[in-house]
Amino acid sequence: TAGDLNSLRNSRLLTSDNVSRTKSSLKPDGVLYVMTEYDTDRYVNDDIAGLLSVLNSTLRLSFDNVSFWPGTRTLIFASDAPLEALDENTLASRIAGLAYMPVHVNDYLLYDRFEPLKTERLEEALQSGAPVHSLDRPVLNHLHAAWQSHAFAVDRFILGSVLGASWWLMLLPLAVAVCWVLSLRGKSAGRQYGLFLYFTAGVSSLALELIGFYVYQSTVGSLYSELAVLIGVFMLGLAAGTWVTVRWTNDRSGISALIVLIGAAVLYLGMFDRVHPNLLLVFHLLFFFTTALGTGSLFVFATRRYYGRSKSNRGLGYAVELAGSALGALVTTTLLLPRIGLRSLMWWIIGLLVLALAGAVISLRREPVARV
Repeated sequence: TAGDLNSLRNSRLLTSDNVSRTKSSLKPDGVLYVMTEYDTDRYVNDDIAGLLSVLNSTLRLSFDNVSFWPGTRTLIFASDAPLEALDENTLASRIAGLAYMPVHVNDYLLYDRFEPLKTERLEEALQSGAPVHSLDRPVLNHLHAAWQSHAFAVDRFILGSVLGASWWLMLLPLAVAVCWVLSLRGKSAGRQYGLFLYFTAGVSSLALELIGFYVYQSTVGSLYSELAVLIGVFMLGLAAGTWVTVRWTNDRSGISALIVLIGAAVLYLGMFDRVHPNLLLVFHLLFFFTTALGTGSLFVFATRRYYGRSKSNRGLGYAVELAGSALGALVTTTLLLPRIGLRSLMWWIIGLLVLALAGAVISLRREPVARV
């Protein structure tokens, strides 16, 4: 059993990549056994049918034969070898030949589990064309959360409104585009655009950081021992980016910062699933440091854009940056990752950074940067 599949830590064990790795470690004609917590003994509701259909699609990518046993805890068997040997009569005869009599596995319980009405109902409930649970798109998490939400009305309302709706998927980029246009309007477009850069720095830094954590843990399986190192390197990158840019006389430092962020995101998108496991920690340390370096530099540039030579309190800019960080933390892995997939999510972030870069060029043409 993989445990609570609402957790990315547990559900990673059943991604298509990990199932393929598990198959490679089995003996010839070996059988992969998965115990789920989904009850299909008396009926199969839509939520459970969706979950089991995703597991079926995922397992069939690696195995030729997948068999589901109905019951209060639905069992799944996957193998390249035919699974006819798992029928009720064969199992009952083998049990009868044992030197001891099992209490919880006997011919009566097997008959009940293999009742034709139950098995046929379960097979009919499996949906064809169900998505695959993968590192790129961990769909099991949303489906499992939706299934669990029926226990509480508030959870059901929230998950139904957010996870079950698609309107906000279009609202997010539309809202960002509107803010981008508004920030470049008026005589003080250069100054106003500083707030958009604060927001971009917050969203991109937290989103890329969480994506790095997700990929590292899903691939390696351990994060706790490396967590302090990864976060420490990220904070070091922020400090280095801020320190260098404060002392940089070039007024186009923000352009360089955005190019660094775009480059880091594009390289990560192209390489995250190709790095050897022994090099993953080094790869992510470099990614975290580069991302933080660009973010720290962008923060200084945004401060120059918005505040100029003013000595006023920097509270508003910092508040906008924190709001962007909060948005990046809330929607990246919990909402967007299972809905649109890792690669599409990375392209969204790259698109935001490219948009910010275009706006930075436009704002610099309209109004030069004033040194703080």
